Amino acid sequence: MGPGQSCLPLVEEHDSDAVKPPRDQAQSCAQALEHMPRRAISGLHAATQMIDKPLRSGQRVYAHGDLIVLAPVSHGAEIIAEGHIHLYAPLRGRALAGVHGNCAARIFCASLEGAELISIAGVYRTGETRLSAHLLGQPVQVRLFEEQLIVEALNLN
Repeated sequence: MGPGQSCLPLVEEHDSDAVKPPRDQAQSCAQALEHMPRRAISGLHAATQMIDKPLRSGQRVYAHGDLIVLAPVSHGAEIIAEGHIHLYAPLRGRALAGVHGNCAARIFCASLEGAELISIAGVYRTGETRLSAHLLGQPVQVRLFEEQLIVEALNLN
């Protein structure tokens, strides 16, 4: 893991002891899905939730599926989703996707502006770890690859 990243269970406050998720977590999810009836798999996806008002400090939104946010997320605000997060405004607060261990979840953000925390499936990066200058204020996607968060420019061309 790189600096500022750690595998911890999702809790309100993180202790300093890192707990690694099982290496075969993604494989065990895939194996479980293979043995489920098709109708059970389709029931796993919850409805998408949409927020069109700015989120201010102290506010928290939780989505059981994907979350679409059309307004800024201020410092001290938190958006949490079991699926993907699509944010079409600046992120200054916290964004946590795949909170129940969905390693395939992603965060899409129109402008990453000093986010306090970004996390996918419990692997997180705090605002103390600076992003490359070319990513600040730019559209990005955040994804998990081999237990590391990858923050990369979102090419919209």
